Order: sequence, then structure tokens, then C-alpha cells
Amino acid sequence: MKKFLSLVIVFSFLFSVSASAEPITSYAEVQDQLLAAAYKVPKQDVILSGIIASIVPSYSFKNTYYLFVMVDDDDVSMWGPEDDNYFVTVLRSEADPLAFDVGDAVTVEGRFFSIYSSPVCPYIDPYKISKTGSN
Repeated sequence: MKKFLSLVIVFSFLFSVSASAEPITSYAEVQDQLLAAAYKVPKQDVILSGIIASIVPSYSFKNTYYLFVMVDDDDVSMWGPEDDNYFVTVLRSEADPLAFDVGDAVTVEGRFFSIYSSPVCPYIDPYKISKTGSN
């Protein structure tokens, strides 16, 4: 019985390691992971898309802006308090004007940090933010 249990544990560990190798591309999956494990979810790569709903300058850091990106309603696991679903990402830029405007469609490649996140507003530390269009 011990051998069987050990084998199950080894296979589940290997499956979880191989399953987490690909970036998450679903906002709902990010929400589900944050709900399931609270703040114990390790940093994980994600690629999420949406429409910039707001750009807020940082009060603490120069040339730093927070982008609130609204996601597609069909890719939601848990609704936010205002029936809109966002994730937040940070943009560091000295450009004037910024390369992004409210209403731009963007794709953010990065990783989410559970310690700064909640299921209704994940925080994504970006590697790359790409404009994919505008509304």
C-alpha cells in the first residue's frame, strides 16, 4: 500500500510540474487558482487579453502607471463587485504621451503574484504588453 501511495504522489507531482509549464491563458483559470489556494499559489506565467478601462499613475513611483484591463465576460469564474472583471498590470514608461490609451485592446504576457492579487482583481507583473487594437 505504501508503494502505491508513493507512486500516486510521485505521479501527481510530475503531472503538476508538467501542467504548469505552459502559461495560463484564461482569466477564469487564474481566478480559480487564487480561490483554491488563497495566497499560496506560486508565481505563474500568464497571457491575458482585454481592453484598457483605466490608466492610473502611481503615487509612489515616477514614470509608473497601473493599467486596469477589462476581460471578456465569457472568461470569468467569479464576478467582481461591479459586474466588471479586471486584472491590473504595471507599466513603466517615460514616453509622453504613453503608448497606450483607455479603450486599447492589449495582451499582457507576464506572471501573476498571488500575494498582490485577489480572485476579482489579479495582479500581473508584465514581461511584455502589446497593443492588439482599439475600441
